[in-house]
Parts: sequence; C-alpha cells; structure tokens
Amino acid sequence: MQRKDQHRWRSLRIEVPGMKPKQESPTLQSPASAFSPTQLADPIEISSSPTYDTRNITQLPTPVINSGLFTQPKINLLKRSHVHGSISSGNHRAVSEFQPGTFIKRAETPNPTSTSIRHVSNPSLIDEDVKLVPLPPSDSEDFKLIGQIQQAPHLQKSYVFDEVVGSGTFSTVVRAHSTTNLDDVVAVKIVNVPTESKEEVSNFRLYICRELGLLTHLKHPCIVGLLDYSVNFSITQDEIDEALTGNPPSVPPGAEMYDYYNIKMFNQQFFFLQYSPGGNLFQWLYEHYSTASRRIVFWKLMRRIVAELIACLAFIHSHDVVHRDLKLENVLLNFKTEDVSTSFEPSAIDSPLCTLTDFGLSKKLTLPNQLLTTKCGSQDYVSPELLMGLQYDGKLLDSWSLGVLIYAVLEDRLPFDVPPLEFMSSSSISPSVLKRRRKKHNPAHRIAMIDWEWLRVSATLKDDTNSEAMKAIIRQLTSVVEVLLVRKDKRLSVTRVLHDERFQWIKEQLPSTFLEHVI
Repeated sequence: MQRKDQHRWRSLRIEVPGMKPKQESPTLQSPASAFSPTQLADPIEISSSPTYDTRNITQLPTPVINSGLFTQPKINLLKRSHVHGSISSGNHRAVSEFQPGTFIKRAETPNPTSTSIRHVSNPSLIDEDVKLVPLPPSDSEDFKLIGQIQQAPHLQKSYVFDEVVGSGTFSTVVRAHSTTNLDDVVAVKIVNVPTESKEEVSNFRLYICRELGLLTHLKHPCIVGLLDYSVNFSITQDEIDEALTGNPPSVPPGAEMYDYYNIKMFNQQFFFLQYSPGGNLFQWLYEHYSTASRRIVFWKLMRRIVAELIACLAFIHSHDVVHRDLKLENVLLNFKTEDVSTSFEPSAIDSPLCTLTDFGLSKKLTLPNQLLTTKCGSQDYVSPELLMGLQYDGKLLDSWSLGVLIYAVLEDRLPFDVPPLEFMSSSSISPSVLKRRRKKHNPAHRIAMIDWEWLRVSATLKDDTNSEAMKAIIRQLTSVVEVLLVRKDKRLSVTRVLHDERFQWIKEQLPSTFLEHVI
C-alpha cells in the first residue's frame, strides 16, 4: 500500500487473500476475505467518535471566509467616475491625508455635501444594487469648530472660524476672519496628532517641523504663504531652520517624552495660511469644465496655471526640495469664477492665479541626485518606479505628477482610469482590447505599464467648430504631458521643461518675478 493511501486511510485496514492478519485494535475490524466483482465486502466497524471535554475550550477557531481577497477584484473603487465626478459645495478644499510612514493612497474626492450618494468609479462594471453607496454620517466635530476663536501668537491677532473648507484623515482646514477686521481672512489648517503611541507623536513632530521649515524658508509667489503657527510641540527655531538642510533635526533631550504627554492633553496644531478664495483646482474643474472648456478663455487660464506650476516646481527643485504630493486638490486658486470673463487675459496679470499647498510629504534632499525609497502620495499621481517599490528620483516623481495633473485638465479624467464608454466607439483601438482594458487591469497595473492615450483631446482637435487658437493651446499642453508621462530614463525634469526651446511659451505666460532664483 502506498504512503499516500496509508495516510488517507490511517485508521482503516483491508485484508486481501494470502495476507497474514496483523493484530489490530479491537475497535476496528477488516473484511475477513477478499471480495469479487459480484460480492460485496463485509461491513467495516469503526468506533464511535471520541468524546471531548469542552469545558476547557476558551476560544473557537477563526473561520476562513472567502471574501474575494484571493481573487482578482473588479475595478470598483469608491471614487469619482471621472476626474470631476463628485459633488461638493463650492468652497470645499481637499487636503492631503498624511500619515507618517510608508503608504500610498488612492486619490480621493472631496466629500459630497449636496447629495445622498457617492459616485463610484466604472459604474458599468458594478452590480446595480451596489452602484449607490450611502455616504458615511457627517462628522459633528467639523460643526464644533465653527465659531471658535484661535489666537495667532506671533501676529497677536485672534481669528474666528467661519467655515470648514477641507478635511483629511489628520487635518481640517477652516476659513477664518480676524476679530477686529472682517476683511482679514485666512485659512487655518488644524492638524490632529494621533496619540496612540510615542512613535506616532514623534513622527508627527518631524512632519510638523519639516512643513514649518519649508514654508518659512521657501518664498515664491505660487507657494502658499505661512502667516503664523501655534503648536504645543517643544519645537525650537533651530529645528525649524534645520528642516531646510535635509538632515534630521537635533531633538533636545527629553523633548519626545515631554511632547508625548503634552500632546495627550491637547493634540491640535494650528497653521495660519494665506487664503485662496477660488477653492482648489479639482473642485473648480468639476463645477465649470463642461460649460467652460469650449471657450478660449478657459484654455488660456489653464495654460497660465500650468506655467505657474512649472515655475513653482522648478523653484523648489532648485533648492533640492521635492513636493511628492502634487495633485489637483493641492492647487489653490486665487481668483473667483466671476472674475473670469470673455475679456480676461491671464498672461497680462502680474499676481499668481494659483498657489501650491500641502508640503507635508515634501523632503529636502541631502544631495541633488539623491534617490528616495519612501512610498507616499496618492496612487493616481505616483510614478511607476515608486509604485513598484523601486528607488526613485523625487524631482522626476514631481514631473510625473505634473503630467497626470495636466492630462486631467485636458481629458477631464485621470490618465490611468479605464477609458470612458463615450469614447469606446470612436477610438481606433479594437472593441475587444477596450473591453479587456475595462475589465482586467486596475489603475495600478496601467500606471506600471504607462498605459494611457488621448481620447477627448483627439476628438477636440478633430472638431472643426473649435477655434484654431484653442487647439493651439491644447497642443502646447499635450506636448508637455508627452515628455512627462514616460519612462524615467526619458522623462524630463520640470527645470528642463522650463528651459527647453520647445516650451518657450511657458516663460511668455509669466511675470519675470516668477522666474527669479530658478536655476
């Protein structure tokens, strides 16, 4: 008898003719003789199941339930159906959800406030009964903030919280006005430090120190201005200054223990920032893309915003600082919609039209070509090399993220989402390939494969009703994307893009002060 049979029937033995019976347990008897095809063997007697004493059992085994984790899931992420597919109040601003450590998050949509459902990505792939996902209950903590007064210690001013304009996992942003001047309006970023462990508090200490240092020392028209701050960490000015050196700050002896117990008592930290009345670029595009994108003034405005972002990134890269969280939600607008009229000429304006914010994931490099390993940011905007866990160039990561952002402006969707149904019939790609793309690969796979294409842009350029001036701007923007959303060995840094003769139009859009100190 083979070993596997002995293992399978280890409590059962069958006798055949010519085999000498062995002594066996009295509770088990084998057939007395062999059986023929016309004769059944005698029944086998097997002892009854043993009795167990259950009084000593303190825990039942954990059941294994197939919840779909062991199979390739459909693409049914709870996110926008396209880049502007979520509803929110006009002034909502999305804030990066920072958690110190290694993580990548799927880019999120500002929480809808004017509807009772959440839009789901790729609704055609999802069962009808799960297309409408109920929203989570609103956070009552946000309402508790309204009307509170917070002191800006260095400005020696007090501000009243008016409205919550954005929130993340660990932070909330409110609009506030001075108690003595209603026209003095600021944005207050409230960081809620988790206090479950000393390590978490220590990580947030470094995070806050880094953001304070970068915002204190990096001065550019398109970088959000830090007006004041109020933190109850024992952070010294020397530590804030050291944040721009790239070296770990020297924490005073006993500071970590002091901070841990101090933050346990009150964990909110306050950043008083320049207020941008237009909200963020993500929300603005969602509200105005469908009506504004057929007007030339819209594309002039987008070209100017892209030029400002390129100059801003080139500036921070010249200081060996990388942002690592560039996305539509982190671009704030310094104009109101009513300011954008037919006669609006963005290139003639000397003040910045947009502001780059949220430097919580930024890093000061110790060497200009330093390679990084920390996986952070929003999945929709991270480069293939970061997503695959390879060492990456932080400056080229920012280049990739900028390419994703410009693509989203042009196509009204993110580049690695599945192609929208409206373009499937007009695409030159075979229907079977499009169907396979929609059902098989998730966005992370397409990012790794750098699998994207122009759909809306192609249709717009073929449309004879669109002006040649509008098409010319679209071609300028697409030419930038095509040198950014490529492999890292072919990808241009934003500094090279800024100085490349093919993109001379970028400098032509900007005041000279925006290009100062850019190497």
